[in-house]
Amino acid sequence: MSNPLYESIIDNGILEIGTFSLKNGNKVEYYFNTKKIYSNPTILKYVGDVMSDTITTFTKENDIDYQHIVGVPYGSLPLSSVVSHNLEQSLLFVRKEEKTHGTKSLIEGNYEIGDSVVLIEDVITSGSSIIETIEKIENTGLIVSLVVVLFNRQTGGLLNVKEKCEVPVEYLYDIDHLSKYLQVKKHINEYDYGKIISSIAVEKKNHINRMVEEKENLEKDNEFAKSIKNYDFIFNNPLERLLMSLVVAKESALCLSLDVNKWEDGKKILDLVGEYIVMVKVHCDLFTDINSIDLFIREIRVLARKRNFLIMEDVKLADVDKITYRKIKNSFFKYHKWANYLTIQGLTCKSVLDYCSSKEDNSDDSSDTNYYANLSLVTDMNQKGAFIDEYYRMRCRKLMKEDTSMGCIISQDGRHIVNKVKLTPGVSIDNQQTEKRNYRDIKTAIEIEDNHIIIVGNSILKEYDATGVNNEPFTDIVKKYAVYSYCSFKNKYSGLVTKLKEDTSYYLTDTLKEVFKPNEIENEIIVKENDLLKREKELSKLEKKNELNNVKCLETLTENETLKGNLIQSQYYSVISMMIITFFFNYQTIMGFLLD
Repeated sequence: MSNPLYESIIDNGILEIGTFSLKNGNKVEYYFNTKKIYSNPTILKYVGDVMSDTITTFTKENDIDYQHIVGVPYGSLPLSSVVSHNLEQSLLFVRKEEKTHGTKSLIEGNYEIGDSVVLIEDVITSGSSIIETIEKIENTGLIVSLVVVLFNRQTGGLLNVKEKCEVPVEYLYDIDHLSKYLQVKKHINEYDYGKIISSIAVEKKNHINRMVEEKENLEKDNEFAKSIKNYDFIFNNPLERLLMSLVVAKESALCLSLDVNKWEDGKKILDLVGEYIVMVKVHCDLFTDINSIDLFIREIRVLARKRNFLIMEDVKLADVDKITYRKIKNSFFKYHKWANYLTIQGLTCKSVLDYCSSKEDNSDDSSDTNYYANLSLVTDMNQKGAFIDEYYRMRCRKLMKEDTSMGCIISQDGRHIVNKVKLTPGVSIDNQQTEKRNYRDIKTAIEIEDNHIIIVGNSILKEYDATGVNNEPFTDIVKKYAVYSYCSFKNKYSGLVTKLKEDTSYYLTDTLKEVFKPNEIENEIIVKENDLLKREKELSKLEKKNELNNVKCLETLTENETLKGNLIQSQYYSVISMMIITFFFNYQTIMGFLLD
């Protein structure tokens, strides 16, 4: 049976055989040129009538009430205009982009929010244009009740629209029936028919691949969103967020364990490699050359500000609650005045937390409260032969889970720990084992055992030369640990890295300044230093004044000595002159006396 449209398609060259590029970039062996339909009034009327009948039949059978006809911009506008006229329904016009002048509307026409529309498209391939248009329409408050397509390329676009938009889709013609009709009627030869069939198969395969890729991307996006949600504990804690932001900004996941006996060496080391670390872990009671704890506090905080790293005091608190509280707040070392994190053993940790919390509630000094909240639990160490067993580690993990206010956790294996920033000791690049220590490489520590930051001490410090003669290899090894650690961090926590990069700059400016703004100890030292400087300036002025006075005195003395010499010389000359004058006046008397 003859089909008027199919016959007209051949007669008017609407179906073109050859190699063409579609909107999605795929190459095809045929092209359905709807523009030639629009330039032929007879075909356009026929297509418009068939589409109008299809819409009327479907809406009546499915009890769909609609108020407007909309065409997918811009290729379907002529067809949608004809259908709107046939059905005597309002025609709305959708723009690809919102107007920048006039009404600035995305959809032109008279409508009310909640109105229903029938959307018309000429050709469907992937369905992306339809999906995009439906989103625009529904974002303005309209409802798409039906999509009607003139020609279906049968590449999966129809199903794509139905699944993503949950809207019924009808079509008038498809390439399968059209090509078979044309082949049977001898309008195309076997070769061209084979090209069309082959093109259909390739397009379907490409569509399936696109759907698989989209699904994988969606799963990645969902996993990313899930991973970000899992890191709420970081983004809700300014200090831990700052720590993670430092990791991303400095491209280092390295904490240096500053296990040296002299703070003088410690200062030099931190100044040398501070730019490559995100935290320093110290044992301040190891420093035998600290004469003034206030001066030490000032110096380590100045270095932290200068090189942008946080400070952990590895005191490993393990005493009863009252004594621990006093050690934190009132001991010689004044931990709460300078350490961003304090380590604590799990032995009495729960009672310490409870006691400190009660003290915080009654404390007049609100600046102290941050330090109790950032007590960091040590669940285990890399020491062989320690009395720490799995039961102890399990109890520590349970405590961390129950008390979300605590800071970081220091452990060997972070796989059983969630909602905490995890630091791990016992890491070395060469993974060299010793009799008393357990070591593993950086990749294992971060990517397999789920830790965030590695703590390295002796493996780095053994390269340090206190004379400063051989410190280039020392800085090189620190750089290596920094690079390797960040590489593993980025591989393991790519979603977190992406999220942190969005606003890292804020946490490296305002938050860092807030954390390391000079405290009262530093301010007192600054005042004393300023006073001393002022006194030194005054003393310097007095010394200069004395020097000037001494110079003047010396000049006066010199002048006096000169005058004295001149006076003596004048007197000498006077005596000689008198003697000569006297001789001449008494010459005859003297000569007479001598002759007689």
